[in-house]
Amino acid sequence: MMKHFTRSLVCALTLCVMTSCASKGKKNALESQPIPMKGAVVLFDGKDTSKWVQRDGSKCAWVVKDGAMTAVKGDLVSKQKFRDQDLHLEYWLPRSEKPESLKRGDHTNSGVYLQGRYEIQILDSYGLAPLMYQDCGAIYHQKAPDVNACFPAERWQTMDLHFTAAKFNASGKKTSNARITVFQNGIKIQDDQEILGTTAGGDAEWNAPGPVRLQYHSGAVKFRNVRVKAL
Repeated sequence: MMKHFTRSLVCALTLCVMTSCASKGKKNALESQPIPMKGAVVLFDGKDTSKWVQRDGSKCAWVVKDGAMTAVKGDLVSKQKFRDQDLHLEYWLPRSEKPESLKRGDHTNSGVYLQGRYEIQILDSYGLAPLMYQDCGAIYHQKAPDVNACFPAERWQTMDLHFTAAKFNASGKKTSNARITVFQNGIKIQDDQEILGTTAGGDAEWNAPGPVRLQYHSGAVKFRNVRVKAL
């Protein structure tokens, strides 16, 4: 009986180690390989910021180094505007000053706005629970992410967004809300979720395409491999 128990324990530990290694390998792959998007517009390729301006229309002031652009001043908006879209980006969050704090305001903060109107929060939310509408992957101030898929700070992370724009009739009245599905680090955290109007700080809704907007809020957040496929 003891032999059987020992053999079972060894098998269980081996399986546990294998699962852990596979999970770690998956995360490393996600950190280093952008998701292919055939026909996508590359908004930032690691060198060129010419497709971006500051929100006030002035030249991009963010710093480019080692294939990433770092938020140092004001929000960026893409010159090109989009309606329905798939958006891929990778981001790097510096360590929060108070990473154990439950106050979201104590954590490194950024965000990505679809059409300049709807913010998906980017926050150093690793290990935080319960999740709130201010956490990473949240539709800001509307809906928390379904799961916490964050890596620790100071690691590259991915976000993939499938966005369907709000619809309007000929007279300009909105007939359906925007919807979004979000994958963070390969894990679905929002599933075809309705967006109930413009989020805080977003531009007004109307029947026109809008830019991708990257937020400068707190901390030297970095972005790379930003690309959009119009649908």
